[in-house]
Amino acid sequence: MNTEARKLTADELEGIEKRALDRINADPTNLDALDVLRMVAAQKAAIEDLEDLEALAEGKATPRRDFMPDELVGRILAGESPLKIWRIHRGMNQAALAANAGVTQAYLSELETGKKHGTVDVYKRLAEALDVTIDDLVR
Repeated sequence: MNTEARKLTADELEGIEKRALDRINADPTNLDALDVLRMVAAQKAAIEDLEDLEALAEGKATPRRDFMPDELVGRILAGESPLKIWRIHRGMNQAALAANAGVTQAYLSELETGKKHGTVDVYKRLAEALDVTIDDLVR
């Protein structure tokens, strides 16, 4: 018995995934097929991570600018204003962000505390100033 591991090709993974899906469609209670799907998904994610690391190591890619530390993500999930957290993450104070986005500091403060709801135009300018999408700034 050969116990040596080998890499699966993308086509082989796709085939395994398709057969598992067919088995699940035939019997939705087939737990073995569900396990196979989970393993295929994990393998695909691992391959993608390795490809990303290789691209970074070879200088073919740069880290995403919108990476945010877990602590700050946790603060957003705990209910803090994403606008405020992104501003902090970018190292800006309210005055600097307000000036870059063309709003007053008082108005920015009201947006961050939820006392006011900004227009799409205001959020577009804030997103541009923070180099994020509008979706990143709203809950």
